[in-house]
Amino acid sequence: MENASLSLPNAPNDYGRGLCSIITWGLRFELDYNSYDCKNVSCSFITVGNEIFPRFMSIKVVDCFEDGKVRYILQFSNSTYGKGMSFYPLTSFVAEGVWDKKKNRLELVACQLFDKTSPTGCSIRLAFSLPSSLSLQNRSSIIGRMWSTKRKNLGYVSIYSPANLNSRIKGATYKYSNHENITNLCSKTLNANKKGKKETYPDEKSPNLRFDMLLKNKKGQMAYGYASPLYIGNQFYSSFSMIEGNHSSINGYTNISYVMSFTPRGEFEFGGKIPKSKMVEISAEGVFNTKNGVICMIGCKHMPYEKFQKKRSLDCELLININFLKHGSVHGSIKSTRKKSDPLYFDPVEFGSSSITTGQARESIWRMDLEITMVLISNTLACIFIAFQLFHVKKNPEFLPETSVIMLTVLTSAYMVPLLLNFEAIFNKNQKQNVFLGTDQWLEVNEVLVRVITMVAFLLQSRLLQLTWTSRNGNENNKKLWESDRKIA
Repeated sequence: MENASLSLPNAPNDYGRGLCSIITWGLRFELDYNSYDCKNVSCSFITVGNEIFPRFMSIKVVDCFEDGKVRYILQFSNSTYGKGMSFYPLTSFVAEGVWDKKKNRLELVACQLFDKTSPTGCSIRLAFSLPSSLSLQNRSSIIGRMWSTKRKNLGYVSIYSPANLNSRIKGATYKYSNHENITNLCSKTLNANKKGKKETYPDEKSPNLRFDMLLKNKKGQMAYGYASPLYIGNQFYSSFSMIEGNHSSINGYTNISYVMSFTPRGEFEFGGKIPKSKMVEISAEGVFNTKNGVICMIGCKHMPYEKFQKKRSLDCELLININFLKHGSVHGSIKSTRKKSDPLYFDPVEFGSSSITTGQARESIWRMDLEITMVLISNTLACIFIAFQLFHVKKNPEFLPETSVIMLTVLTSAYMVPLLLNFEAIFNKNQKQNVFLGTDQWLEVNEVLVRVITMVAFLLQSRLLQLTWTSRNGNENNKKLWESDRKIA
């Protein structure tokens, strides 16, 4: 809280809207009791229900006013997912406060609703601020403190927003603090010469720096997740907009910080056993060499809370390498720099990209467009030729019985089968495909045209089949024609 704090983005016109866009509905905070001097669990001033020393706090917005006054409901829990969005009085506080314009922080008074064992009344105080700079070990964009006016000698509880929260506050910067360690550990990796033809690697403005990844350790255990830059130089990274400004790039070397998150598919050995579906978060910072597509970083693994553990902990003895390879693929590794005898040591974990690059996506869309265009042309020509056949037999009906029914049935089925396979797609949009294609709507339009023209061709071919069938059945002299069709079949 002593660090410089940012002002609200919409101040001074509308403090309330700016505040409630940052400290907003559903936001979860982690609680750290490191500065809380209490050996006996019964002295906890925020014991709620059956939960002693709750680890998480969620926010529910009640009121926000233009002058910066707010009302919140604070819900405490020891569960990662909390109690959901419902209101539980036994684990909740009601808080109201105001944004202090001089100190640039939100100050709140909280009242516990129900607690028969150790009532706290309205003695709880909270303060939140917005750090002006982030770092490897301090990634929270919102921090705070909580204390009791009744038990001042206990100290305070520290409050942190999720370490790698995607939403960033305008004006926040990133402070790189591990240049010496990175130089010692990464000099060979960053300066490695890749053999073979010269390749084009993503630069600091590329959206391909963010990728989905699949991880595998030496035991063959798998996990899946993503890796994304947080800051490049001192600019917040966004894959949806071009990054501008100074990137601290010198001779192709750029400072970069990353967010890595993954979830094991089963039990996963990673400095201890990680159970299935337990999310692992890693903060990292290092250097990106745009000339050879290599990123080397020091990482901090966010350690899970243990029961009655008072302090948040990080394992910052990680070395992370990312290599951008041919055709946009990615290969990397996460290694522990600890000794093998250390309980937090783990064998190297390899990972690769499981998502395609924007270049690959454009090539794929181009190929799909070409294929659909060819289908459009062939089906359009088929419609024209069938229409000519219908006009011809209308003027010359004597040719109808001699047309092969078997041949017309096969041709009609050729148009019917694709329509049956895509019947659901005619009425329902494919949501996954829309996400993949983004704003490129031409492909979706072309697919609709293909279905419509195929339907027209099917109807025309069906009409020709019907006319042929009717002309044969209306004349008993056409038995030989039926026999010839049976021989063909």
